[in-house]
Amino acid sequence: MIKITNQIREAGYRALQLDQIDQFAPAFKQIVLQHILAAGEAGDPDWILCRSRATARERWIEDESEARRAAAADDAATPAEVVERSLQIASLAVDEIVGFYLTRAGDEYLPIELTSLDGAPVLYIQHAGVYLWSPNSTEPATLMCWLSWPSYPPGW
Repeated sequence: MIKITNQIREAGYRALQLDQIDQFAPAFKQIVLQHILAAGEAGDPDWILCRSRATARERWIEDESEARRAAAADDAATPAEVVERSLQIASLAVDEIVGFYLTRAGDEYLPIELTSLDGAPVLYIQHAGVYLWSPNSTEPATLMCWLSWPSYPPGW
């Protein structure tokens, strides 16, 4: 299991420079939100599965007092709220995260490319509800968010 602690998150913020965050985070969030909304119109089972984990408080993320404060509003969280709240910068490479899922669960959690952002793919890990982007997939840091926030994603 990968744990994103405050220390790891802070290292990710240092690795991905602040100007890059300001430059790419809004576009990343918009791509993710558009995907969630389009999938939701089709009755997306990933949204239902992941949000049920969140509302059941299954395997909550660690070191996140904000998650606990937001718990009351979580049951009715909109896709925009989930994207905004779950956006993180991990000090892991995209390839590490994808590799973790492929090694641990194989074909169940396949990454799909949604689109390109600044020449690098925005990935969605099916059935896990995890979105990833980095300008370099082999180097940390990675912009990520997940649908089951504030619970860890399925398979994490």
